[in-house]
Amino acid sequence: MSTSTIWIVIAVVVAVLVIAAVIVAVNRATRRRRQRQADEIREQARVATTRVERRQALADETAAKARAAQAEAEAKAAEAARLQKRAATHQGYAATSRQQVEDQWKRADSIDPNATTETHETSAQSHRAKS
Repeated sequence: MSTSTIWIVIAVVVAVLVIAAVIVAVNRATRRRRQRQADEIREQARVATTRVERRQALADETAAKARAAQAEAEAKAAEAARLQKRAATHQGYAATSRQQVEDQWKRADSIDPNATTETHETSAQSHRAKS
């Protein structure tokens, strides 16, 4: 082999080594860039996880308050229904009692020899107005 051939072979080998070194350097740089990118994404995920956990805690607290309010509303609704039933019973007793009192006034007026028809009507009206 001639000297020029040897130099050409050496130049080709050096060129291949340089290209290989460039490829290795580019691969390392790419791996480092991807590693940094992955680390940034992980940090963002940690921050987002904290935020999500806070939101979940708030949602859980709000749901618990809603359940308590619902239970309180149901208890109040049951109390209101009980009181309405009691009021209806009292109104029924009052209406019956009122009728009995009116009947007594009418009976008193009907057996009173001094009472007239006009007195009967006036007496019943004035007693209804008082009650």
